Formats: sequence, C-alpha cells, structure tokens
Amino acid sequence: MAGGLEELYNADGVAAFVEIVKKAGSKFTVRSSGYHSNSGHNSVGESGVVMDVRNLKSMSVDDNGAMNVGAG
Repeated sequence: MAGGLEELYNADGVAAFVEIVKKAGSKFTVRSSGYHSNSGHNSVGESGVVMDVRNLKSMSVDDNGAMNVGAG
C-alpha cells in the first residue's frame, strides 16, 4: 500500500510531481494501464507515492515523423 496517489494529466504535471518527490526524498512508482509483475516494483510502502499516468492518452507526430504516445 502506498502513502499517496497522484493522478496526472499532462507533462507539466509529471515534471512537477517528479520535482516534489525528489525534494522530499520519497520513493515513487508509476501506474499506467498495465501491471508491473516484477517483485517489489508494484509497491512503494506506506511512505511512497504512486504516480498514476493512465490519463496521459495523447498521440502526435512531430515534423520529423517521430510519434509521441502518452503512457495511458
């Protein structure tokens, strides 16, 4: 069980989340649409925070033809 959960909706939110977690020295994990089956990677304990990126569902193609796909 985690100590907190933050639902993020855009890249600015992700950047702010990571900065705050780094300053606090907290552990965090990322939740997307899948399940992380590696032992110990799907939980951060009672003091950690879950970064929920399921709402990042954007898709775009840049001028060079590279596709950018959100994590959700």
